[in-house]
Amino acid sequence: MIVLLWCVALTLTIYDLVPGTYAATDLGTGEEAARGIAGEDGLTLALPEGRYSVAPDTIQVPACPDLVVLGAEYSGWTVCGLPAEVRVEVGNTGVDPAAPSMTAVYVDGAEAGRAMVAGIPPGTSRWTSWVPIDPRPPPGQHVVSWCADVGQEVAEEDEGNNCSQ
Repeated sequence: MIVLLWCVALTLTIYDLVPGTYAATDLGTGEEAARGIAGEDGLTLALPEGRYSVAPDTIQVPACPDLVVLGAEYSGWTVCGLPAEVRVEVGNTGVDPAAPSMTAVYVDGAEAGRAMVAGIPPGTSRWTSWVPIDPRPPPGQHVVSWCADVGQEVAEEDEGNNCSQ
């Protein structure tokens, strides 16, 4: 909401505004003439004679990337003598490009390797390189999980959805 005013030197009160900070700008010079906070009692400004616009402060909240693990591929896990490796697909479900970041692989809750993921445009995904799991887990069932952006290099929309299992 922008209010346009013409006034003679006075104290002006404007009612029924959304609470927040407002600035009165001199329409002749384009310079800020006064600033105040609107509350339940309105917005009160002391202004010299002139023409003014009164508008709320606004901020631009940036769009952010959002990295999520979409899946993984395994190599050598089921063949004796071959190295166990995994690669992870990391997606960006946000609306801004994601910078390069590190993805970690865990076996039974312990970190087993890391790989860098190149920058990811919004709405797309990239695979890590193959991460060797060394030492190779012993025979039996194991829980493998992954976390994107483990170093929190990328400021994201939701930092709580970076891990999968």
